[in-house]
Amino acid sequence: MIKQLIQSCRPSTGVFATIAAIISWRYEPAPWPVMWWSTISFACLTWSIMVFNDWVDRDHDVKKGKQFAHDNPRALWRFWLTLNAFTSLALLFTLWYSPMVG
Repeated sequence: MIKQLIQSCRPSTGVFATIAAIISWRYEPAPWPVMWWSTISFACLTWSIMVFNDWVDRDHDVKKGKQFAHDNPRALWRFWLTLNAFTSLALLFTLWYSPMVG
């Protein structure tokens, strides 16, 4: 089940989000902790969106042969909440290290 939960994140989207965030550092410099924590936040947020989409579309996805979200809605929901907790924590660290706030 862990493998399917991780696949529901679509890990490649998190990699693309990370690459996009790293590229953005060149155009909007910030302290290193802010850049790293904001990158982690962006990747986690992207994964969270993918998991939430699977949860919302679980009944429709059955027609396409995708059973995991339909068969495990509670596990997917908990995984989504966990991703949101990590995203929130990373955002708090971003704010903590931000020179504008901290």
